[in-house]
Amino acid sequence: AAAVDEVLVLGELGLDGSVRDVRGVLPALIAAERAGLKRVVIPTSAMHEACWSPAMEVMGITSVRHLIAVLTGAQDRPSHESVSAAAVPSTQASDAPMVHKDLAEVYGQQQARRALEVAAVGGHHLLLHGPPGGGKTMLAERLPGILPSLPAEHQREVAAIASVGEMATHRFGPGAMTWRPFEAPHHSASLAAVVGGGSGRIAPGAVTRAHRGVLFLDEAPEFSRNVLDALREPLESGEVAVSRSGITARLPAAFQLVMAANPCPCGGGDDGKSCRCTPTQRRRYAQRLSGPLLDRLDLIVRTDGGSYSTLWASEDPPESSAQVAARVAEAVERMQHRLAPLSIATNATIPGRALRSGGALAPTRSQVGHLWQQSRQIGASARATDKTLRVAWTIADLSGHATLTDECVAEAVSLRDRALLGAP
Repeated sequence: AAAVDEVLVLGELGLDGSVRDVRGVLPALIAAERAGLKRVVIPTSAMHEACWSPAMEVMGITSVRHLIAVLTGAQDRPSHESVSAAAVPSTQASDAPMVHKDLAEVYGQQQARRALEVAAVGGHHLLLHGPPGGGKTMLAERLPGILPSLPAEHQREVAAIASVGEMATHRFGPGAMTWRPFEAPHHSASLAAVVGGGSGRIAPGAVTRAHRGVLFLDEAPEFSRNVLDALREPLESGEVAVSRSGITARLPAAFQLVMAANPCPCGGGDDGKSCRCTPTQRRRYAQRLSGPLLDRLDLIVRTDGGSYSTLWASEDPPESSAQVAARVAEAVERMQHRLAPLSIATNATIPGRALRSGGALAPTRSQVGHLWQQSRQIGASARATDKTLRVAWTIADLSGHATLTDECVAEAVSLRDRALLGAP
């Protein structure tokens, strides 16, 4: 009995005595570690997840007979390292970085490219709005390629979510999984698919799988209204509550939201010349993105429809993702250095009180006047004004400024154009 005292045993027991892999081994290991347990028995096929909990004594077994032999000393315990390495297929244990799509393939759209770069530095939520064919989806899909690497303290969180969802990424060991998740559900996805749920066992949805990464909603107005409104909670709190009969689970959902939207149902263009929609249809289409949801977005920019001539307008090729990522990394370093004394991770998470307390992050009187004028023109709320200030600080980091300048505030105002969606 002492051999199994305070030992957590995980696995699915077959009728033949074999022990099979189960989902969620890594979250169970993390919970056991927090509960003070030191020894865990799991299936050998799940030992690749044990490397995320190096402080635990983890034993991998293949059957009940194997477990008894190990506990009685009839067979040596397999070493943590050897079993972990053997359990991970070589094609999945590679340290090779994930290959992302390149910004060099996107021509034109200078303001949208700038907004994407600002979003990458500060962790800001972004809406790209414009006619089809201009590159909204291309830009969004290239955001992961310029984002800063996933910090070590966040890698285990992402791996734990992948373990529950039975995704391949949790087979990478610590230090190798440095890219951020990217989730792009189809606009026909249900509420359970996006937020989480299901019958019986609660399964993580797209918002949780995008934790510490990017959630991209293409054709955002085509999503059902209840799905879009359900995003409001995780955008504020970084987690989502999923309730089923007799149980409520709170799942992590600290994602960066990127949305793309056409100006109208026909997608003919926002200049009104090629659009077949009536003004009422255009207004109703824009209203599918509710005011409270738009209020939670930091960057709202217009993209043009593009043209074939744009591809040949300049002899210089567009900047590559590597070039932009280098600038992003430098700006992130400045941001982290400035925010470290305040224990704040990104500009997007600066508390409102820090922006209004008269401290180092507060704007000048002239900048406050500029923001007040903006709020009157487009009906911006106090929350939206704070978001504009946070974006302005990100622009300052990109520009190498130690203080907030009037130019940074002016550009931040220009990158949040709610009026183009017909908002008051």
